[in-house]
Amino acid sequence: MRRLERMKKKHWKQHVTTVILSATLFLVLIFMSGKLGMVAYASDKISGEVGTLKWYLEEQKDVVDEKTALVISGKGEIPDYKNPEDRPWNGIADQIEKVEIKSVKGKDNITKIGARAFENLPNLSRVWIPSSVRIIEKYAFKNCPKLDFVTIMSSTGVDEEAFDPDVIQDVI
Repeated sequence: MRRLERMKKKHWKQHVTTVILSATLFLVLIFMSGKLGMVAYASDKISGEVGTLKWYLEEQKDVVDEKTALVISGKGEIPDYKNPEDRPWNGIADQIEKVEIKSVKGKDNITKIGARAFENLPNLSRVWIPSSVRIIEKYAFKNCPKLDFVTIMSSTGVDEEAFDPDVIQDVI
C-alpha cells in the first residue's frame, strides 16, 4: 500500500513538473515573440497585429506549386521600419515565400507598404499588391534574392529603390 502511494506521489510530482516546464516554455516563447507585436500560435497558424492591420502565415496551393504566404489585411499603412529586425514577422522571415496584401471591395484597405517592410526575405518569390496600395516605399522589397515576380493591381507610386532591379513587375 505504501509503495503504491509513493508511486502515485512520484507520478504526480512528475506530472506537475511537466506542466510547470511546459508553461514556462510557453511563457518564454510569448516573451521572446514580444518583438513580433501580438502573436498567436494557435492551430499551427502564426499570426499577429500591427496597429490596425492583421497578418498571418498560411500554406497556399496554386496550379504550379505550394507557397508559404504572409497574408496582411486591414485598414491603413504597413509602417516604415528602420531595421528589418523590427518587423513583427521577422522571426518567421525564412518561412515567407509569398506576400499577399488582402483587399476587400468597398472597404478601407491597406494604402501603403512602408520602407523595409519586406526587405531581406531570403525565400520570397512572389508578391501580390492590390489596387488599394498607392505607395510602395524605398527598400520595401530589397534584398529578396528569390523574388522574381510582383503583381501590382494598379498604377501605384513605386519608389525606384523599392525592388531589386531584376524583379519583374506586372502592373494590371
